[in-house]
Amino acid sequence: MCSMDKILEKAKELVAMLEEKEAADKVELSTVAPGGVIDLGEDEFVVLDHDEGGTLVISKELMEEDVKFGENTDFNGSNVQHVLYKDILPKMEDVVGSENILPQTIKLTTIDNQNVYEDVTGKIRLLTFDEARKYNLLIVNEDLGDYWWLMTPWTSKDRWEYPVADASPDGSIGNRVCSRSGGVRPVLYLKSNIFVSLGGKNDEK
Repeated sequence: MCSMDKILEKAKELVAMLEEKEAADKVELSTVAPGGVIDLGEDEFVVLDHDEGGTLVISKELMEEDVKFGENTDFNGSNVQHVLYKDILPKMEDVVGSENILPQTIKLTTIDNQNVYEDVTGKIRLLTFDEARKYNLLIVNEDLGDYWWLMTPWTSKDRWEYPVADASPDGSIGNRVCSRSGGVRPVLYLKSNIFVSLGGKNDEK
Protein backbone atom coordinates (compact mmCIF):
# COMPACT_ATOMS: atom_id res chain seq x y z
CA MET A 1 0.00 0.00 0.00
CA CYS A 2 2.85 2.38 0.88
CA SER A 3 4.36 1.82 -2.51
CA MET A 4 1.02 2.54 -4.22
CA ASP A 5 0.55 5.68 -2.11
CA LYS A 6 3.97 6.91 -3.19
CA ILE A 7 3.14 6.25 -6.84
CA LEU A 8 -0.13 8.18 -6.55
CA GLU A 9 1.65 11.04 -4.78
CA LYS A 10 4.28 11.24 -7.52
CA ALA A 11 1.57 11.13 -10.17
CA LYS A 12 -0.26 14.04 -8.52
CA GLU A 13 2.99 16.00 -8.33
CA LEU A 14 3.62 15.39 -12.03
CA VAL A 15 0.09 16.49 -12.96
CA ALA A 16 0.48 19.64 -10.86
CA MET A 17 3.83 20.39 -12.48
CA LEU A 18 2.41 19.95 -16.00
CA GLU A 19 -0.59 22.16 -15.19
CA GLU A 20 1.74 24.84 -13.81
CA LYS A 21 3.89 24.69 -16.94
CA GLU A 22 0.85 24.90 -19.20
CA ALA A 23 -0.43 27.94 -17.29
CA ALA A 24 3.00 29.60 -17.50
CA ASP A 25 3.08 29.11 -21.29
CA LYS A 26 -0.20 31.00 -21.76
CA VAL A 27 -0.81 34.71 -22.19
CA GLU A 28 -3.88 36.89 -21.93
CA LEU A 29 -5.45 37.28 -25.36
CA SER A 30 -5.60 41.06 -24.98
CA THR A 31 -1.78 41.17 -25.01
CA VAL A 32 -1.41 39.46 -28.41
CA ALA A 33 -0.84 42.08 -31.09
CA PRO A 34 -2.85 42.01 -34.34
CA GLY A 35 -1.15 39.58 -36.69
CA GLY A 36 -0.12 37.33 -33.81
CA VAL A 37 -1.03 33.65 -34.02
CA ILE A 38 -2.66 31.73 -31.17
CA ASP A 39 -3.48 28.07 -30.67
CA LEU A 40 -7.10 27.16 -30.09
CA GLY A 41 -6.90 23.43 -29.60
CA GLU A 42 -5.49 21.88 -32.75
CA ASP A 43 -6.16 24.97 -34.84
CA GLU A 44 -4.27 28.22 -35.24
CA PHE A 45 -6.03 31.58 -35.35
CA VAL A 46 -4.73 34.99 -36.36
CA VAL A 47 -5.59 37.96 -34.14
CA LEU A 48 -7.16 40.68 -36.29
CA ASP A 49 -8.21 43.35 -33.82
CA HIS A 50 -9.06 44.25 -30.23
CA ASP A 51 -11.78 46.60 -29.03
CA GLU A 52 -13.51 47.27 -25.73
CA GLY A 53 -15.84 44.33 -26.25
CA GLY A 54 -13.45 41.58 -27.27
CA THR A 55 -10.93 40.25 -29.77
CA LEU A 56 -11.60 39.36 -33.40
CA VAL A 57 -9.76 36.29 -34.74
CA ILE A 58 -9.78 34.25 -37.95
CA SER A 59 -8.49 30.74 -38.56
CA LYS A 60 -5.05 30.69 -40.16
CA GLU A 61 -5.86 27.63 -42.27
CA LEU A 62 -9.00 26.42 -44.01
CA MET A 63 -11.04 24.57 -41.39
CA GLU A 64 -13.33 23.15 -44.08
CA GLU A 65 -12.70 22.68 -47.79
CA ASP A 66 -14.91 22.28 -50.87
CA VAL A 67 -17.93 23.87 -49.18
CA LYS A 68 -20.75 25.17 -51.34
CA PHE A 69 -21.85 28.66 -50.22
CA GLY A 70 -25.57 28.04 -50.73
CA GLU A 71 -28.52 28.30 -53.06
CA ASN A 72 -28.24 32.10 -53.20
CA THR A 73 -25.98 34.88 -51.95
CA ASP A 74 -27.67 35.41 -48.56
CA PHE A 75 -25.38 34.19 -45.77
CA ASN A 76 -28.36 33.84 -43.42
CA GLY A 77 -29.57 30.25 -43.66
CA SER A 78 -26.88 29.34 -46.20
CA ASN A 79 -25.09 26.02 -46.46
CA VAL A 80 -21.80 27.57 -45.35
CA GLN A 81 -23.46 29.03 -42.25
CA HIS A 82 -24.83 25.58 -41.47
CA VAL A 83 -21.32 24.09 -41.74
CA LEU A 84 -19.96 26.77 -39.41
CA TYR A 85 -22.55 26.03 -36.73
CA LYS A 86 -22.73 22.27 -37.09
CA ASP A 87 -19.10 21.31 -37.69
CA ILE A 88 -16.89 24.12 -36.38
CA LEU A 89 -18.59 26.04 -33.55
CA PRO A 90 -19.04 23.01 -31.24
CA LYS A 91 -15.34 22.24 -31.63
CA MET A 92 -14.39 25.81 -30.73
CA GLU A 93 -16.76 25.86 -27.76
CA ASP A 94 -15.11 22.72 -26.40
CA VAL A 95 -11.72 24.44 -26.64
CA VAL A 96 -12.39 27.94 -25.27
CA GLY A 97 -15.78 27.54 -23.56
CA SER A 98 -19.10 28.61 -24.99
CA GLU A 99 -19.25 31.60 -22.64
CA ASN A 100 -15.99 32.98 -24.04
CA ILE A 101 -17.26 33.21 -27.64
CA LEU A 102 -19.25 36.42 -27.95
CA PRO A 103 -22.13 37.00 -30.39
CA GLN A 104 -21.93 39.75 -32.95
CA THR A 105 -24.42 41.50 -35.22
CA ILE A 106 -22.96 42.35 -38.63
CA LYS A 107 -24.59 44.26 -41.48
CA LEU A 108 -24.70 42.24 -44.69
CA THR A 109 -24.11 45.19 -47.01
CA THR A 110 -23.43 44.24 -50.62
CA ILE A 111 -20.24 45.23 -52.45
CA ASP A 112 -22.22 47.95 -54.27
CA ASN A 113 -23.49 49.28 -50.90
CA GLN A 114 -27.05 47.95 -50.91
CA ASN A 115 -28.70 46.96 -47.63
CA VAL A 116 -31.25 44.46 -48.89
CA TYR A 117 -30.30 41.54 -46.64
CA GLU A 118 -30.99 41.02 -42.95
CA ASP A 119 -28.17 41.58 -40.47
CA VAL A 120 -26.20 38.49 -39.45
CA THR A 121 -26.26 37.72 -35.73
CA GLY A 122 -24.40 34.86 -34.08
CA LYS A 123 -21.24 33.43 -32.57
CA ILE A 124 -19.45 32.33 -35.73
CA ARG A 125 -19.29 33.75 -39.22
CA LEU A 126 -17.08 34.58 -42.18
CA LEU A 127 -15.12 37.74 -42.81
CA THR A 128 -16.92 40.57 -44.61
CA PHE A 129 -15.61 42.32 -47.72
CA ASP A 130 -14.85 45.48 -45.71
CA GLU A 131 -12.94 43.46 -43.11
CA ALA A 132 -10.99 41.64 -45.80
CA ARG A 133 -9.82 45.04 -47.05
CA LYS A 134 -9.13 46.40 -43.57
CA TYR A 135 -7.13 43.38 -42.39
CA ASN A 136 -5.78 42.38 -45.78
CA LEU A 137 -2.13 42.08 -44.80
CA LEU A 138 -3.10 39.90 -41.81
CA ILE A 139 -5.19 37.39 -43.74
CA VAL A 140 -2.65 36.47 -46.40
CA ASN A 141 -1.64 32.79 -46.26
CA GLU A 142 -0.20 31.60 -49.54
CA ASP A 143 -0.02 28.03 -48.22
CA LEU A 144 -3.80 27.73 -48.50
CA GLY A 145 -4.93 25.34 -51.18
CA ASP A 146 -7.99 27.22 -52.37
CA TYR A 147 -9.91 30.47 -52.45
CA TRP A 148 -12.10 30.99 -49.37
CA TRP A 149 -15.52 32.48 -48.90
CA LEU A 150 -16.34 35.92 -47.55
CA MET A 151 -19.89 36.51 -46.33
CA THR A 152 -20.65 39.57 -48.48
CA PRO A 153 -22.96 39.31 -51.52
CA TRP A 154 -21.60 40.96 -54.65
CA THR A 155 -24.88 42.77 -55.28
CA SER A 156 -28.63 42.35 -54.85
CA LYS A 157 -30.49 39.42 -56.39
CA ASP A 158 -32.34 41.65 -58.86
CA ARG A 159 -29.04 42.85 -60.30
CA TRP A 160 -27.00 39.64 -60.27
CA GLU A 161 -28.24 36.74 -58.20
CA TYR A 162 -25.29 34.40 -57.87
CA PRO A 163 -21.84 35.86 -56.97
CA VAL A 164 -20.43 36.14 -53.44
CA ALA A 165 -17.13 37.78 -52.51
CA ASP A 166 -14.18 35.50 -51.92
CA ALA A 167 -10.48 35.86 -51.15
CA SER A 168 -7.43 34.13 -52.56
CA PRO A 169 -4.45 32.82 -50.59
CA ASP A 170 -2.46 35.94 -51.57
CA GLY A 171 -5.19 38.23 -50.21
CA SER A 172 -6.72 39.40 -53.48
CA ILE A 173 -10.50 39.70 -53.44
CA GLY A 174 -12.85 38.54 -56.18
CA ASN A 175 -16.19 36.80 -56.52
CA ARG A 176 -17.43 33.28 -57.02
CA VAL A 177 -20.80 31.81 -57.96
CA CYS A 178 -22.55 30.70 -54.76
CA SER A 179 -23.23 27.20 -56.11
CA ARG A 180 -19.50 26.52 -56.45
CA SER A 181 -17.28 25.31 -53.62
CA GLY A 182 -14.65 27.18 -51.62
CA GLY A 183 -12.71 27.07 -48.38
CA VAL A 184 -13.93 28.17 -44.96
CA ARG A 185 -11.94 30.33 -42.53
CA PRO A 186 -14.23 30.96 -39.54
CA VAL A 187 -14.24 34.24 -37.66
CA LEU A 188 -14.78 34.37 -33.88
CA TYR A 189 -15.15 37.27 -31.44
CA LEU A 190 -13.61 36.18 -28.13
CA LYS A 191 -13.42 37.59 -24.65
CA SER A 192 -10.10 39.38 -24.44
CA ASN A 193 -9.30 38.26 -20.90
CA ILE A 194 -9.05 34.54 -21.66
CA PHE A 195 -5.62 32.91 -21.60
CA VAL A 196 -4.29 31.33 -24.78
CA SER A 197 -1.14 29.66 -26.05
CA LEU A 198 0.89 31.44 -28.69
CA GLY A 199 0.79 29.70 -32.06
CA GLY A 200 3.51 28.53 -34.36
CA LYS A 201 3.33 24.75 -34.10
CA ASN A 202 2.70 24.42 -37.82
CA ASP A 203 5.84 26.45 -38.55
CA GLU A 204 7.91 24.00 -36.51
CA LYS A 205 6.98 20.99 -38.64
